[in-house]
Amino acid sequence: MPLWRSTTLRMLNFVSSKNSHNCQRGRFVTTYAREFTRMKRFALELVNTDYQTTQRFILGLDKRICRTVEMIVPYTYASALRVAKAMEGVDES
Repeated sequence: MPLWRSTTLRMLNFVSSKNSHNCQRGRFVTTYAREFTRMKRFALELVNTDYQTTQRFILGLDKRICRTVEMIVPYTYASALRVAKAMEGVDES
């Protein structure tokens, strides 16, 4: 698959709200955050405030991590990222 097509598909997945819960896809939070930061420049109207950036980032986390981060109600992207990283290694059992 050409690089431009792969990038376009990832960008569309990022913008799509239907697929937002599948963005992390088992990757480390740090890897997802790096990709999120890279892709958000293609959809500035969706993430033009820190609140919108935070909400979009949280929706893209794996469901277990997402639920925990949502309960804490972070007001900034940095705090959401910090909580997500902390929850990454926690076992649910």
